Amino acid sequence: MIAPILSTDRLTLRPYRLSDFQRLAEIYESPRSHYIGGLRSRDKAWRDFASDVGQWVLLGFGGWAIEERSSGAYVGIVGLNFPVEFPERELGWILWEEFEGKGYAFEAALPVIMRLLSSSLIRWSAISIRIINVQSG
Repeated sequence: MIAPILSTDRLTLRPYRLSDFQRLAEIYESPRSHYIGGLRSRDKAWRDFASDVGQWVLLGFGGWAIEERSSGAYVGIVGLNFPVEFPERELGWILWEEFEGKGYAFEAALPVIMRLLSSSLIRWSAISIRIINVQSG
């Protein structure tokens, strides 16, 4: 299974492409990585990226690249993750800095949540926003 294409009025959520990795690796090597688990080497970032892709085959869920429909710009990522070290699945996202403040994170997360709620993949028991993520609050 690969990630299905999901759409909103302004965004397309699509399967990752190899070309998406470069921008994500740059985030993992920057202070902005604080919001997605901290600094990572390029090698570790690659393993995390490949894990997101592989989760679709193994678990039936994973990550999407987010594109702005009007421009085709790659604006960030969103997805459901279940890393080995996590006790539960986590819905997460990160937008590239120039696309923040437009409501894209919520807009991208909503169709993911709706798809998951209408599937048998998970049971939702709680949704929370980390306090350090000021922009989400």
